[in-house]
Amino acid sequence: MGLYKICQIQKITLKINLQNKMEKITFQTEDGVKIVADWYQPETQSQGKNERPKTDQPGIKKAILMLHMMPSDKTSWKSLAEKLTKVGFYCLATDLRGHGESTNSTKGPLNYNKFVDQEHQLSRLDVLGAIKFLKDIGFTKEKIVLIGASVGANLAIDYAAHNPDIKAIVALSPGLDYKGIEIEAAISKLTQKQFLLLAASQEDSYSFSSVKILSEKTKAQKQTKLFKNVGHGTDMLIKEKDLENEIVDWLIKIFK
Repeated sequence: MGLYKICQIQKITLKINLQNKMEKITFQTEDGVKIVADWYQPETQSQGKNERPKTDQPGIKKAILMLHMMPSDKTSWKSLAEKLTKVGFYCLATDLRGHGESTNSTKGPLNYNKFVDQEHQLSRLDVLGAIKFLKDIGFTKEKIVLIGASVGANLAIDYAAHNPDIKAIVALSPGLDYKGIEIEAAISKLTQKQFLLLAASQEDSYSFSSVKILSEKTKAQKQTKLFKNVGHGTDMLIKEKDLENEIVDWLIKIFK
């Protein structure tokens, strides 16, 4: 239960990029890591300068937390996030600790290249912090979707397994065990009320075989997409041109 206790966020700040309707958000995890994230919202709901996002307006219903692969950062979700905002979803794309701009903490600088597995596993606290941010601005867990790639996919499944109110999870190139974040047992805890989309490419042999095993173990309402020669994690979104649209369509159907 240690990593799943309530995460106390000490500070939230927003910086707005008026050119692309994206806001930069920072918050601090309970262990003192400053997480930097990109907050995408439908243009009709964009805020004025220095305003906190509001979710008490009509039509604001669902948010997506996006967890990148390693090595990558929050910008790997930009294209998908922009497509999702066009159909009404809000998207929070984080830099996990030690990646991108999330390199500062109360204990000193962070670099994922120097992490041992236990430090990678502390990224669970980054997920808790992001969920806390979304809840604080009005999104209930039932209206939060998790999308992850590679280790981010494992983090998404791991969190959803302990939080059955999470309705939908998209896992691109998950593995049975990335950096000690094991999900073979966790995925069996997903319920029949949860929706799961799994995707992997055949030449990515570890993830490809993992997806087949995970697909058999879950009770969630699942959809499995298997490809050839389209790479790993968010690389699949670039090489498999229709995958982004398929994800968007899948989520639209779930939240009708």
